[in-house]
Amino acid sequence: KQARSDSHCFMLDAIYGVGYKLEAVNPLLQKTANLINNYQRAKTVIAIDCPSGVDNDTGNALQNPIRATYTLAMGFPKLGNFFFPTRAFLGMLMVANLNYEFKDVQEYLKSKLYFIDNIKNFFPGRALNGSKYDHGCVINIAGSRDMLGAAILSSKAIYKAGAGLVYTYTQEAQALLSNCPETIVKPLQDLSAQEILSNQKVDCISIGPGLGADHNELVYDLVAQSTKPLILDADAINAFVGKTDLLKKHQTEIVITPHFGEYKRLFPEDIKETFTPSSVIEAIKKRAKELDITIVLKGSPTLIADPCGEVFILPYGNSGLASAGTGDVLTGLIAGFLAQSLRRKNKYLANSKLITQNAILAVYVHAKTAELIAPEKTEYAMTASDILDNLHRSIKFSLN
Repeated sequence: KQARSDSHCFMLDAIYGVGYKLEAVNPLLQKTANLINNYQRAKTVIAIDCPSGVDNDTGNALQNPIRATYTLAMGFPKLGNFFFPTRAFLGMLMVANLNYEFKDVQEYLKSKLYFIDNIKNFFPGRALNGSKYDHGCVINIAGSRDMLGAAILSSKAIYKAGAGLVYTYTQEAQALLSNCPETIVKPLQDLSAQEILSNQKVDCISIGPGLGADHNELVYDLVAQSTKPLILDADAINAFVGKTDLLKKHQTEIVITPHFGEYKRLFPEDIKETFTPSSVIEAIKKRAKELDITIVLKGSPTLIADPCGEVFILPYGNSGLASAGTGDVLTGLIAGFLAQSLRRKNKYLANSKLITQNAILAVYVHAKTAELIAPEKTEYAMTASDILDNLHRSIKFSLN
């Protein structure tokens, strides 16, 4: 039969290619974009390399780019594909394999790893006949009178990651115990770093979720004295604003997990008023090497900089993670996975720190959980407790 005049298979957007640079608004492009976008509900639009009107290098976009249903990246994804606002116009990103050398792709992206197809290799092994101590022991220093929930969420996430035992030091010990009966609860008041570090069973220490600003000296002492790896979040990061030189005094592996605002407070000179993805990547790479720490810059995408000079891009998750408490869950996941890896000596990434590998795993599991529950919960109604209660789904998804 003769096709109806308004039927079609798809539309191809190949107006501008990979090297297109954003300048002044092109009236012809705007007219074309308006025409395509206005009919898009009934059409499939496939963009070649990028939707016309976006910049593949910077992630910036003109006022009205073409909105693609699918974007077919030639050879490899481009750096700007992972960043907003460009990411909002891509639709589903696919890659056409042109057999480029992987080292050339890495150089272009300014990063070591961008998709993780083999995430199951990152998981620490399980001791089939082991005790709770064989699966890692964590000290979690978290929670204040006004933010007890941060201690609950982070402590539960440590267990959900598979760790065997959690000691939680907090200001409201009894209240936390009634909400997280699995943890061993210790009162935080008047405890010194020496007393905390005297626990020889511990594999790593997480500190900061909901802690408040009353324990900065304890944070400084733990960084200076601990021989166990440290995960610093929230108020443990804020403690070093204006005092980043103190971060250099550590003698063990450290990961810090700032969101963009915390990072700007900590290193205001790194983030200029105008910045590009590549400039942010270079900035956190430099800081991680200078301080010999791992930096997890939370966002969309999340960037992880290793003190060995590698940067990892994790373009996962959704807006449901933009909710109070989700960062506390992430901190617990990093600590829980790391404690197990330290016990099991599990290392998959040859050129990176063990703490970095487990930060990558935790970020992936955390973000993938948000993706998996979005069809049911929606991104509007998603909470940190929803992420916590559904971590098993992304772990199972990753291991299959």
